This record gives sequence, C-alpha cells and structure tokens, in this order.
Amino acid sequence: MEHLYIHVNNTILDCECVENTSSKALLEKLKEGDVELSMSDYGGFEKVGELGFTLPQNNEPLQTTAGDVILYLGYRFVIYYGQNNWELTRIGRIRNISGADLKELLGAEQIKIRLSLEK
Repeated sequence: MEHLYIHVNNTILDCECVENTSSKALLEKLKEGDVELSMSDYGGFEKVGELGFTLPQNNEPLQTTAGDVILYLGYRFVIYYGQNNWELTRIGRIRNISGADLKELLGAEQIKIRLSLEK
C-alpha cells in the first residue's frame, strides 16, 4: 500500500492510499514535486481545496468518516473530519487521528497544506 503525506502546520498526516487510477495519478504527480493548496471549510464536516490539475475519477456511493481523503469533481482534494454520503472518489485514509483532533488541526479558517511523498 502506498502513502502520501499531508503537511499541516508542523504536523504530518500519513494517508494510506487505495488502489485506483485516481490515487495512482496523484502519486505520479507528486513524483514531480510537492503540491501546495489552500483549503477552506465546507459544510462543517470537511476541508476542500483545488489541486490545480485534474485526476481521473472513480466515483462510487460512499459514506465518509473522519480521516477519509477524497477526490471530488476530479480536481478538488477533500479531507473529511465528519460524515457525508455522496458519489465520491476515495484517495485514501488518514490513520491514527480522531475526527475532533483532525477538525482542531485543520481549524475553522482557510489553511495551506502541502502534499508530498516524503515526511
């Protein structure tokens, strides 16, 4: 199982990627260099940011939980700290952090994160 790392302030979150063309394309893109994006709160259950490029979609009906990392519309990177039901593409899952801790880490305001292949 491959991993990507999400850098938030001084914390590094480990995202275990699923096997699909979306996560593989994102991992390939990260081989070219880290990706930085701004993320905003949406709906009180997720942080959303635009990647600046499009990835293949593998949408399926999902019920998200805290820690799910999702691709939405092919170009939006989403980190869930709550639940949602929708047709989405799963990228992976952040392990070892609660929804409350994830929400606190991501904060209520707009934040910048960095995606990388290395810690």
